[in-house]
Amino acid sequence: MSDIKVLSVPALPTAVVKSRVGFPQLATTIKSSLDAVYAALPDLDLKPWGHNIALYNGSLFPGPGDVEIGILVPRSFQAAGDVVPSELPSGEVVRTVHRGHYSTMRDSYERLEAWLAASGRRRAGPSWEEYGDVAHDASPDQLETTLSILLAPA
Repeated sequence: MSDIKVLSVPALPTAVVKSRVGFPQLATTIKSSLDAVYAALPDLDLKPWGHNIALYNGSLFPGPGDVEIGILVPRSFQAAGDVVPSELPSGEVVRTVHRGHYSTMRDSYERLEAWLAASGRRRAGPSWEEYGDVAHDASPDQLETTLSILLAPA
């Protein structure tokens, strides 16, 4: 499990669309939410500052769960329709990088869950994904997604 790291992260501002969805609707929700966020950025006088993100405030299994889909931005802003300001939380996280197609991401999450069980650490709330700089329809061997789980204090 050497690809798993524990680190402290700062809160980072995001522009997101909040939804309540089950896993079967996740892919279409991600696409429509990102379309809405990117369409709103010019009117908000914002430029993307970082990666696309998906923050999960609960489990999508069996679902539905609360999700925030959007992008890292340089600052907070006033809401514009469905696009609202939020943030990735600060604190200690356990993190790994998933390399490969999104359909195999469950394997990386299972490694994180195994790490939690072996270390005796617990979740403190949300988890999130930061999607790499490669286009989502790129070759699967080029896709990288950073997976983070917020940890309860040790």
